[in-house]
Amino acid sequence: MHRRVLLAAVMLTFCLAFSAQAATVTITITQNEKAPETALETSRTVEDELFLQFFSSGHIVSNSDIRFDGSLFLQKNYGLKEAAWGLSDYLVVVFLEFLSQETPEGSLPAPAQLVSVSWKVVQVADGIVLETKKLTGKETVIDETDPAKRSRILAQRLFPDILNTIAKARKGGS
Repeated sequence: MHRRVLLAAVMLTFCLAFSAQAATVTITITQNEKAPETALETSRTVEDELFLQFFSSGHIVSNSDIRFDGSLFLQKNYGLKEAAWGLSDYLVVVFLEFLSQETPEGSLPAPAQLVSVSWKVVQVADGIVLETKKLTGKETVIDETDPAKRSRILAQRLFPDILNTIAKARKGGS
């Protein structure tokens, strides 16, 4: 019995120490209103990869539904309410802007073409935008034929900058 209590106390201590170190992050992916249907799969893959990267780096991660109102991305409080309800420390919003394409009737839809990727990190407690970046043109081109792999590589390119922004904020820098 004594061993169980001691083991429980040690496990609780480790859990508390780990949770004190981990930031809680909400990921919100949004795309432009006129994105083609095939863009949704790209958005899901980017979201999954960011989720995996944050989780692997020891953060507590949640996400909101993929949004289709990318024109609102620049609003300071975009996605903030959901992140606050989720008790997150940080909100990461990624806006994927796709080329508007129409699929001719009777043909297969073409893969979505990414025009730009913007992201921002917001400190949820006070709503301060810590950093915003935009990748366009050649920065979004990935030499890969598989669309899912291309989306994962894109998310892996974004992640280090996003993680560094959160790390700086946690250390008290800006």
